[in-house]
Amino acid sequence: MKKIIMLLGATLIGGVIFTFLNLSQLNTLSIAGIIGFIHAFLLVIFVAGMHQLLGDKLRVFNLHQQWFLRAIFYAIALIAAFLFGLFIKAQILHDSLFSIGGVYEFFWISLSDFIQNPGQEIEFSRFVHPAVQQSVWTFMAIMLLFSLASILGSWVQIRWQEARHSRAREQAELTALRAQMDPHFLFNTLNTITSLVKADAEKAEQLLVQLSDLLRYVFKNSAAEKVTLKEEINFTQGYLKLLQARFPDKLSIEWQQKTNDESRLVPAFILQPLIENSIRHGWQDQNVMLKIDIIIILESKNLIFKIKDNGQGLAPVMKNKFIKPGHALANLSERLVLFYHKKDLVHFDSIWRKGTTVKIRVPV
Repeated sequence: MKKIIMLLGATLIGGVIFTFLNLSQLNTLSIAGIIGFIHAFLLVIFVAGMHQLLGDKLRVFNLHQQWFLRAIFYAIALIAAFLFGLFIKAQILHDSLFSIGGVYEFFWISLSDFIQNPGQEIEFSRFVHPAVQQSVWTFMAIMLLFSLASILGSWVQIRWQEARHSRAREQAELTALRAQMDPHFLFNTLNTITSLVKADAEKAEQLLVQLSDLLRYVFKNSAAEKVTLKEEINFTQGYLKLLQARFPDKLSIEWQQKTNDESRLVPAFILQPLIENSIRHGWQDQNVMLKIDIIIILESKNLIFKIKDNGQGLAPVMKNKFIKPGHALANLSERLVLFYHKKDLVHFDSIWRKGTTVKIRVPV
């Protein structure tokens, strides 16, 4: 209801303004008012229609691109509405220049002149009223603007659909990742807890509570795109405690946090897949202690997450395969591109037999 009132109000104000502007060219108030309100109505309808068509589709672009595209689309809408108003104005003032009778008369006069003077070029201006010529050019300009808007709109629509498909794919991959983590991680953790029931019942109880908290967090945020830094840290530290319970003397975790503001929003489950990669891919010889350093710092306007391990690393020929689509690192990079519209937020460095470092930059 508010939108309708706003549209009517804009039409009323615009109609009054255009009426006064038309009075300088037209002596009749009624004609000036009709043409003025038609002009205002067209401007409001074209701009509102363009706004409705765009919706949130421009959000797939960065802020500068959004402003630029909105300026283009709204400029097209305004110019098209203005030209269409001029076209209707010409029809009103010149009594339907494009009537069937006018076209019929122009056709026969042109044909007669061509028969009588076959060798001479027909001068279009001899038979067509200047207002008709102006209307023709106005109509052609309107069609050109509509064509341009259609091309740009199709391009935006394609980009928007690609972003939607990417988001759907990312959500599906994230859901699949959780589904994969649940049985694998749950089975191993429960085995660890079972082995501790008799040896250390108190510790087994603590781990069971930790596991229940972790699973509750996973299910609670199954559809969440972002969580607070505090929530992500608590989840990751709980996950690490369960890992260390499985490998009490073989896994060393060093946690460094150099930011006190934990209310900032970050993508959900940003650290767990990378830690899991260090365990699964970097720790081939479990007789050797694996050390994982996790660093969280605030640099300028970015949160930096750095995960470093001393595992076996990757041979150069394996790096491209490691970051291929579908891999956790590639999925994370794609998610960050979707959230922040930047492609340089994940840096991956792996040295054969020395370890792997992943650095993630999250704008805040």
